[in-house]
Amino acid sequence: LLNLALQLIYLPSRIFGTTIGQASLPILSKNIAQNQLDKFKSTVNKAIAQSIFIALPVSVLFLVLRVPLVRIVFGARQFPWAATLLTAKTLAFLAPAIVCQAIIQILIRSFYALHNTRTPLYVSAVSLLFNVSASYFFVNFTSLGVIGLAISSSLGNIVQLTGLLYLFCRNVDGFSQTISLSRLAKVASSSLVTGLVTWTSVKIIDLFVLNTTKTVSLIIAFTASSLLGIFSYIYTASKLQIEEVGEYRKYLSKLTVLLRRPAERDH
Repeated sequence: LLNLALQLIYLPSRIFGTTIGQASLPILSKNIAQNQLDKFKSTVNKAIAQSIFIALPVSVLFLVLRVPLVRIVFGARQFPWAATLLTAKTLAFLAPAIVCQAIIQILIRSFYALHNTRTPLYVSAVSLLFNVSASYFFVNFTSLGVIGLAISSSLGNIVQLTGLLYLFCRNVDGFSQTISLSRLAKVASSSLVTGLVTWTSVKIIDLFVLNTTKTVSLIIAFTASSLLGIFSYIYTASKLQIEEVGEYRKYLSKLTVLLRRPAERDH
């Protein structure tokens, strides 16, 4: 059950965090090669802000929709209800790992751009040791079971993130704290609205609109509530004037242009 929950949790982290980290690595390496430390820090700051902008609302959606998500992915008939509830509960305690991993992937590549591969290795080793020690404690001295393992995993991710952030800030004089905290507060507020809208919509659909014991109805309820949550997030983020909204709109417009060109050539 822990492995199943981890598969769901690490999917968005790998899609968003790893992708943004890999895309930013050549730019970061170029900044360092040209001795442009200010641009390097600005690029790291921007990449982290873009990752958080996506990862935080996704983690909220995973938290709110954890039960229908597990039922849809692993099957309502083949997967027992008790196992569904336990996996969903495990998923809830693993949700912080989505944001942590999204930032960790960028910080690791930032150290790579600085030609420093030892620091990420040492921090990963410490976080792994902490994870194993916490897992041993929760399994042997509490009755949490698999939930204890999920908590240990999340704590390990938090330790790794904290270590990388601290060492990165110490090595390159870090980020602009005012900008970072301001962005984080706005994204967190928008994500909170997303969670409330998603939770309310899925409850209303479940109680008054559809019989979610059926798979098709469950998928419709999950999709509708997710879309409402996403739209509410974009709307709130736009009202709060979060910079990443405009940046992602530019990316989408460029992508639209690229997709249109092959069709125009064929025509």
